[in-house]
Parts: sequence; structure tokens; C-alpha cells
Amino acid sequence: YYDTLLSPFRDRPINFLEIGVDGGESIRMWGEYFTHPDSIIWGVDIHDKGGNLGRGKFVFGDATQPNFIYDLVRQTGPFDVILDDGSHFSAQQKDSLRLLWPHLKPGGIWITEDCHTSWHYPWTIPDEVSFVHSMMDKIDDLMEHGADHCGKPVTSEIDEIVFRKSLVILKKRP
Repeated sequence: YYDTLLSPFRDRPINFLEIGVDGGESIRMWGEYFTHPDSIIWGVDIHDKGGNLGRGKFVFGDATQPNFIYDLVRQTGPFDVILDDGSHFSAQQKDSLRLLWPHLKPGGIWITEDCHTSWHYPWTIPDEVSFVHSMMDKIDDLMEHGADHCGKPVTSEIDEIVFRKSLVILKKRP
């Protein structure tokens, strides 16, 4: 599915961010997938990642902290694709989306992985609105709260929301 979703970006110079890079294998893989030599692959994690990241660049930090996001975006610029594969905690998935969505370029894609954790403790605590259930607010935004504009978007920055097994994808309106 990722090939179908991301192939329009594959041969273009893009700015890609992955939150949560574990051992760095995915950063190397994205560096091979996005073929344009001017593409930049960024990886953010709260654990330092030494070693060979290929064309990838590692930034040590927490994508749920506003000061870190401010510093990150000053260094990287806005992103074409953001993939959240971080902690899988609902609160942190919501924070990352809230903080980084403004730094996703028009026409860009946001991907949150491992959304199956929205139904399980400790990733979602009792009485918390899970990440997946918080998407109802995004659906309301996409539908512009029922405003009758005959299908023409007026206020929403969201062009499309896709739900797949364990994934939520938001596409920003061009």
C-alpha cells in the first residue's frame, strides 16, 4: 500500500520525516525508496541512533514537545510526508499530529502507524479519547461540520482521510 500511496513522491525531491526510527533500518529503506538525489530523509527518536543511516539524517528529540518541533522545523523546513511510528501511545500520536500538521506542505501526506494500540492499555489509558477515536474531529473538519458548499472545500485543510488496518492517513489539501 505504501508504494501506491507514496509513488507520486518517489522521483521528486521531497522532505520526509519519520518519527520513531528504532534501529534506523526504515530510514535507510526510505532513502532507497525515494530516488531523487535531493530528497532528504529525517528520522526523529528519543533514543540516539548511531551507525549508518544511508542518506538519512537523525535528530535526537521528542516529537511531542513544542520547543523541539520549533527547533526541528527551523532546521528542516516543512515536510512533504510525515510518518509517525513513534511510541504508539494515543496521547503522543495526537500531540505529534497537532504539533507537526502545520509543518506539512499542502498536498502532503501524514501517516500514523500501529493504530491498533488505540484499543489497548497502556497505549490508551482508561477514559482517554484514543488516537483513532480522535479522528472524528478530523472527519468533522473534512466535512466542514456539514456546511453546504456542494462538495467544494472552503475551510478544511484536509483533502482526504484513509483508514486501513492499523493505519490512519491524512492528505493535506493542495
